[in-house]
Amino acid sequence: MSTLKATVKKLKNKKSSVDGINTEILKMAVEAIGETFLKVINSSLECGKFPDEWKKSTIIPVEKRPNTILGEEHRPLNMVPSYEKLLETVVNDQLVEYCITNNLLTKHQAGFRKNNSCESALHSVLFHWHEAINNKQIIGAIFIDFQRAFETIDRDLLLLKMEQLGIKGTVFKWFKRNET
Repeated sequence: MSTLKATVKKLKNKKSSVDGINTEILKMAVEAIGETFLKVINSSLECGKFPDEWKKSTIIPVEKRPNTILGEEHRPLNMVPSYEKLLETVVNDQLVEYCITNNLLTKHQAGFRKNNSCESALHSVLFHWHEAINNKQIIGAIFIDFQRAFETIDRDLLLLKMEQLGIKGTVFKWFKRNET
């Protein structure tokens, strides 16, 4: 229960879409409803199924470029209920811990890691470039624009990679799409 309370506490205060229960309300209510939430979360993870009732969200179009009227220049912002966000955060924390414990992330992986960010990755690259320049070495760089990377992820390939990393059983089942 203490881990759940800590997870709720670290959630960002955001509005919810479907139910009107924002994270601020969830934080105030965790003492009273925490045990029930914990049972639902544990049940979801133990049976490998995301609760069907929680699969509701509001999608809001957000402009990628200012003052546009073209549909393709918008990205979808998926507003999920705060309790869904809580479940996703618990799963994310456990998955990251699994990856760290099993040394599945390269030392160069900055995203999704505690005390790492795009800035820490950039700092590392600049440090190595500076070192190379001081040693009169040639630096080559390739830049890739991942502008729509998350819109084009091949789900089957992602699941295959997760399976190869040892994510199996009910945990793996949890990440697969549940047919309703």
